[in-house]
Amino acid sequence: MCIVIPHRIRAVAAAAALLVAASCGGDGSGVVTPTPDPGETVTKLTLVGGGGQTGVAGQPLPLPLVVRVADGNDRPVRNAVVNFLAKSGGSANPSQARTDTAGIARSVWTLGMPPKQELRVAGAGGTELVVAATATRAPVRATRGW
Repeated sequence: MCIVIPHRIRAVAAAAALLVAASCGGDGSGVVTPTPDPGETVTKLTLVGGGGQTGVAGQPLPLPLVVRVADGNDRPVRNAVVNFLAKSGGSANPSQARTDTAGIARSVWTLGMPPKQELRVAGAGGTELVVAATATRAPVRATRGW
C-alpha cells in the first residue's frame, strides 16, 4: 500500500521540524554549542601564541593572542568566556571572547605607549595570566625641504 502525502502537508511538517530544531538553540547551522557544565571547573589557562611580540605603539600586533582553556583533566572547555584587558593605553579586540570546540580563544592586541606592555587574560574559575609585549615608536620619516 502506498500513501501519498500532498505537498502542502509536507511543507507544514518541514516548517514544524525547523521550529523544533530552532527552539533547541544554536545558530541554525545544525550545531549546538553547549555551555560549560555547572560543576566543571576551569583550572588551566595557557598562552598558545602571540606572547613576547614587538610592535609599533598604536598599531595591532602582527599575530593574535591565542589562549587555551582546559579543565582539570586537560580537556578543552568549549564556550568558556575569556577576558582580555590591555594596560598602558592599549586595547584588545575583542576584549571578551568565547572558546571554540578546541578550548581556544583569540584576540588582537593593539599596543599602547612604549616600551613595556602587559595584557591580562582572565578565564572562568579565577584563572588568569599576564602576557608581555614591547611597544616601539613609529619610525620618523625624513623629509627634504627644497
